[in-house]
Amino acid sequence: MKPERKKIWTLVLIGMVFFSCSAYCQDSGKPGVPRVVILDFDGGGQIDADQSAAMADSLSAAMDKSKYYDVVSRKDFKKAVREHEQKTGKPCTDRACLNLVARSLGAHPVKPSVKKDGRGCSVSVGLMGADGKNMASGKLKRGACSPRNMKIAAEGAVMFMTNEIIHGAKIDEIDTKKERSALSASEQPPEDTQEQLDQEFDEATQPKTDKKAEQNAKNLEEEARRKLGLGK
Repeated sequence: MKPERKKIWTLVLIGMVFFSCSAYCQDSGKPGVPRVVILDFDGGGQIDADQSAAMADSLSAAMDKSKYYDVVSRKDFKKAVREHEQKTGKPCTDRACLNLVARSLGAHPVKPSVKKDGRGCSVSVGLMGADGKNMASGKLKRGACSPRNMKIAAEGAVMFMTNEIIHGAKIDEIDTKKERSALSASEQPPEDTQEQLDQEFDEATQPKTDKKAEQNAKNLEEEARRKLGLGK
């Protein structure tokens, strides 16, 4: 298939997904839409950290305008992540931690990624569940890794993911109260932490003894008592 014809068919396919979603969202009578938050792109060596954040911001804005998702602003999400980090004193950068913070906001994390795919560049997006695995996903390849192509691919990938959702992908429900409780529990030190620290301090400050030398001295004393008939 010629590149130009292939490009046309790609755009036609994206359009079909878009219109099927439009029909579903208008006619299904479904009162709610998934609440989501967009994580930074996994650049795959194709984009740096700044580009990753910028692409995520762009995708978040596009999904917010689509009206098929209730999008938590990345500003609010980053604020929640910082607050969690301050409480725990640890960075929150891994998938499990980001998922926990997102779900405490009542949102499913959307994990986007970019990678080299042959001569082109492909963008994937996935709606994550409580276990960190994708419940719905989409992927689209473009002929080159230009910023414009990656933006088009990202928005197209979201359309494919949306199509999976509206055609029955099982999306777990989020109990915000329960998720916030789980997040709060992860921020609290174990109950016995202070007791354990006190014990470690006591052990560290006790005078050190040579157990082997102590036992040898005890053995010599017992042997001397036997020889002298003094008993124990």
